[in-house]
This record gives sequence, structure tokens and C-alpha cells, in this order.
Amino acid sequence: MAKGDSVAHVYAEALLALAFEKGVHAEVKRDLEEIGRILEDEPAAHVFLVTPKIGKAAKREVIDRVFGGRVTEIVQNFLKVMVDKDRAAELPRAIAAFVSGYHERQGELVVSVKSSHPLDDDEREKLRDVLKKRFRKAGINDVILEERTEPALLGGVVLRTGDTVYDGSLRSRLGAIRERMLARRLRAEEVYED
Repeated sequence: MAKGDSVAHVYAEALLALAFEKGVHAEVKRDLEEIGRILEDEPAAHVFLVTPKIGKAAKREVIDRVFGGRVTEIVQNFLKVMVDKDRAAELPRAIAAFVSGYHERQGELVVSVKSSHPLDDDEREKLRDVLKKRFRKAGINDVILEERTEPALLGGVVLRTGDTVYDGSLRSRLGAIRERMLARRLRAEEVYED
């Protein structure tokens, strides 16, 4: 997890510690990811949780009714704490920070992969192997690929992990070749003008 003292990171770190201590970290991650999808897909749910005109008791009651028996008790209580402390607006960031910290603690590297066509099993496995070898010294023992197809790339792949982007797309390579050719042409024109 990116180190920081933001409210979201503080809450996420506390939840991580508790979830790992209780041995329910995978279940908590699964539940939080589902809640994150709900908050993203249903903006009214997020608005409900952050609206100050709705009392905390009403919000807690809805959390119990909607999530009771569907998510772990730790997650249900986490939602109530966020509401009670007027931190519900931080939920999406806290969820993202939890998931990031979870993968970090598990020694997993999450890599966003954009390609012009869906990767086949062989390509996927080769990519995972290369990334595992590349990041082994950083304590990474597994790689999770989040794949997305973008035909505009023409070929190759674009990888993103954290703030780092590796652009091996054909479109990017063609753009670089074009820039080099334009630079040579400009230099050639300068020579002939003299």
C-alpha cells in the first residue's frame, strides 16, 4: 500500500491488520471489492451514505439490512465505523487502499494489461513469468493480470503497475519511428539550406 497518512489509508491499514489477524483477509477483500462496485454502479448508494441530513442510525440500519449475512461481520462493522466517524466519503479510496495493501502483503503484483486482441493462455503465462522474474527481488511471488482489449493499439501491449507504464504497443513504436524520421528530415533540410 502506498504509504500515507490520509484518512482512507489509515482506515484501510487498520482494517488490513484486523482482517489478517482474524484470517479472513481474502473474504474481506472480496466483500470490499463488491461494495466498491456497488458504490461505483449505484451513485445513489454513495450519496445516501455521505448525506448529512440522513441520520447515522438510519444509515447503520440500512447497512445491517442490506449487508447483514451477505458480507463478513468485519466489513459490516467497518462500514458502520466509516458512517459513525463521518468518513463515508472516503470509502472508495479506503477500499482501493485496502485492496492495494492486500496484494502487497500477499507478495502479488497487479498489472493492468492493454492489448489489441485478447491474450491467449500461452501469451498470458509468458507475460506472467517475465514479470515474476523482473520483480522477484522486490518480493513479488505472483502476478495478477487485469486484462483489457483496445484494438486501437494495433499490436503489442501496454502494461501499467502503480505509476509505471511500459508501452510496447505497435502504435507507440510507429509513433516513435515517425518522430525519428521527422527529426532526420528536419536535420537534412537544415544542412541543405546552408
